[in-house]
Amino acid sequence: MKRYKIVGKILLSFIMRNEQHDFLFDDGTIEYDGKNTVWFIDSKNEKFESITTANVIETGLKKGDIVEI
Repeated sequence: MKRYKIVGKILLSFIMRNEQHDFLFDDGTIEYDGKNTVWFIDSKNEKFESITTANVIETGLKKGDIVEI
């Protein structure tokens, strides 16, 4: 698993009560399994599985919105 610190702004999507909800994060950590799944990890170290496609990692790195930790 690779971990990234959010240093800019990242939009992630989640399924909650059978509906998609989008959240804009400017703090926290995201984790990537190297294949398909992206998780958001909050300040309490709770992990939430996102339905956002894994290309958010490449895009976030390119734009400087995340950095690998």
